[in-house]
Formats: sequence, structure tokens, C-alpha cells
Amino acid sequence: MSEHDQMPSKEEIEQRKKEIKNTMICPHCGEQLKKWAVPQTMFTSWTNDFMYICFNDECSYLLRGFEAAARVGNAGSYRLMYDPELDCCQPIPVPSKQALKESIVNELDEIQETKTGVERESVVGTWKLVSSKFVGVDAQTSYPLGQEPQGMLSYLEDGRMSIQNIPADGTLFQSTDGDTIALETYGAYSGRYELLSGDKIIHTIENSIHIEWNDLKQERSIKIEGERLTLVSPLLLEGIKLHRAHMTWKKSG
Repeated sequence: MSEHDQMPSKEEIEQRKKEIKNTMICPHCGEQLKKWAVPQTMFTSWTNDFMYICFNDECSYLLRGFEAAARVGNAGSYRLMYDPELDCCQPIPVPSKQALKESIVNELDEIQETKTGVERESVVGTWKLVSSKFVGVDAQTSYPLGQEPQGMLSYLEDGRMSIQNIPADGTLFQSTDGDTIALETYGAYSGRYELLSGDKIIHTIENSIHIEWNDLKQERSIKIEGERLTLVSPLLLEGIKLHRAHMTWKKSG
């Protein structure tokens, strides 16, 4: 018997949706929903940090979406997503079955997460930018600042910080897709920083050449190995593309 033959009735699906808050079960296929970290961008309209999505690649909801798109010559589909803040189900578009999976949260890892492994003393100082790249969920890598970017990052003992990074050719990066890319590729701001548990650091922007950045908080994973410091962003959404920004710095002086 095929999955389509086993599909629950519309009435049963609606009843399952009403119960989803307690069950976290996909009403279409019966699989457990997975916790998914919402990408953090300046333009994200969702206020919650996590959603719950059915990542069953054989879910009838997903397969019907692929079939419907194919009939009109399009690609992609939708997965079922549960918003715990609004207590409702809604579709989230996916260009492929692999899309969005990189942001699945391993809740066991969350429980076992260790406290901050990076000490303030090792962060304090001036760092020179040596690498800046975007790594997509499809593993494709791009270098918006070029292969030899310019930039300096300073962390002071009093909790203040400043950053500036520009493309290798010295020209300002221009984009027709809004400020999300610009924020990651051309940084020029100062503010404060705070180390969090789990090797995270937060930059709170106080002064920037772009006034709309003021008061924004930028969370990054941070790792220090020898004389190198690496900052990795949460998943960033650019159109329908998801990627992380990886920036590596070398201790200066």
C-alpha cells in the first residue's frame, strides 16, 4: 500500500493539527517534528528562536508539493512547520529535500553543551582578517570579500570592541538584495561584546556608519586555536538561500 493510500482524512489531519502542541507529531505522516533554529537576519519577521518542522522526506505533504510544482514547470515544495509562539501550522518553502536541514537542532547536544571554552584573556587584543567566506547549506562556498580581504578586529579588556573589514580590492561591496550581505561583507562599527556559554560571543553595535545597525546584537560562535580566532554566524537568509558567514582572524602585534 502506498503512502498516498495511507493518508489520513482531512478531518483527522485537522484534529491532529489541534493536538500538535502536545504531540509534536506531523499530522500528515505521523513523524516526530524536529526542532529548527530560525535564521537570524535583520529582516526575519519571526520573533521566536525555534520552530518545529517535519523533515520526513517521504511525508505526503512534501511529496504533493513537489508534484504540484512539477506540473507547472517549477521546482521545490513545502514542509509543514509548527510555530509554538502562534500555536499554528504553516508551510515553509524548500527548494530541495536537503534545504533547511543544517539548522536542525540536536537537543541532546544542547543538554550536553559545555560552558565557555574561550576565556576573555585570550580574546582581548587586535586581530587581522585573513579569511571571510559564506558556506551554504548545500556546502557551496563563496568569498564576498575576495581571497585576500582587509580588516581589523579589536577586543578591549573593558568589554568594548570595534571592527572594520572591506573587500580585497578596497572597494565597498554593493548589493541589490538589501543590507543582509552588506552587514556581513562590509563591517564598520564599534560597541560592546559579551562571552556566553557554549563558545558564543555577542557584539552589541553602538556606533556604525549605517545608523540602522545601531543597537543590533550580532551573535557568533567563537573558537580560538593558537594565534587564530574564528567567528561563525548563525544561518543567514538571503532570498531563499541559507548560509553561514565564517571569518578567521590572526593575532596582530
